[in-house]
Amino acid sequence: MTPLSKRLLVALAISGALNLLCAGIFVGGFIHRSRARAARAAFELGRGARDANPRAGRRPGPFGGLLASHHDQMLERRRATADARKAVVAGLEHEPFDPAALDRALVALRSETAKTQEFVHQTVEQAARDGDAAAREKLAHGFERPAPPP
Repeated sequence: MTPLSKRLLVALAISGALNLLCAGIFVGGFIHRSRARAARAAFELGRGARDANPRAGRRPGPFGGLLASHHDQMLERRRATADARKAVVAGLEHEPFDPAALDRALVALRSETAKTQEFVHQTVEQAARDGDAAAREKLAHGFERPAPPP
């Protein structure tokens, strides 16, 4: 083997190793991103097709069965909160900026959030009073925080 062919062989081996390294980094990044997206989708609503149907692709929440009997009230609460959020967005995007309008919108959002939380808490409390020990244990699991995604 001539010195030139040895050099070419070494260059070919280094080139192959670098190509494998780059391919591994690319594939590893793709796998990591897809796992991160899947974990994030399990914990938040997201955008796109799920905006039209918020329940599409979601597991039922910890109080889903409990709140299913209060569907109309929860739907009303969700709509009121969505409207309050839209008012905050409008207050932030309005030109010229009006701090008082933004403050009113944020107060309204805080109020709607508190009303929804109060309704859910009252519903959970009533279910705990009416249920047995197993039902209360199931409710208790609904208040546990899920582990953070890897």
